[in-house]
Amino acid sequence: RRRDNMAARRVLSLRGADTSKLLQSLCTNNVATWLEGSAPALAAAFLTTKGRVLADACFWRHDDAVLIDCAAAAAPKLLRHLKMYKLRADVKIRDEADLDVVTATSTLQNCVVSGSDPRTELLGSRGIVEKGTEGEAPGLYLRRRLALGVAEGEELEGAVPLVANLDALNAIAFDKGCYLGQELTARAKFRGQVRRRFMPVALHE
Repeated sequence: RRRDNMAARRVLSLRGADTSKLLQSLCTNNVATWLEGSAPALAAAFLTTKGRVLADACFWRHDDAVLIDCAAAAAPKLLRHLKMYKLRADVKIRDEADLDVVTATSTLQNCVVSGSDPRTELLGSRGIVEKGTEGEAPGLYLRRRLALGVAEGEELEGAVPLVANLDALNAIAFDKGCYLGQELTARAKFRGQVRRRFMPVALHE
């Protein structure tokens, strides 16, 4: 089956002894627990200090690095965000311009790393490949994603995580320690009230 190259995504990498600690303090999911397990990918989001979505991400383990699959439009500010909070931590952060993100409805081959989309298997497979690797059929992933009501990239920017269904998409760990922007999400969860949710709508002529 044909692959779909994700031109709207970019890949960042983090390497170093403090990578897990840095990501654990900045994202919504439990990176430490994930790195101790065997799952290839983890869905997560980075939040602003006010608890709104700064960027969504899929984390991938690869050798001694964590690769971050994020929206291309959000990559520059996410890089600044990571470097600002890195301080003196032992973490090297890079924009991996030679890597691309691909998706498919079947198992991907010849990838740097791949697996089922960590948000839901209904989205199919997702992987990171060397730039130049064949990627056809633009738009197939987009149609599949929109039909499922899964927002990503600029659609999520500034959203409240629970309104954007990040809890239902396996991107939030409510049992982890503190992280930047946690208060708004934790309060909404504690109250048990989410007044609005992103939902797919089909329009027919």
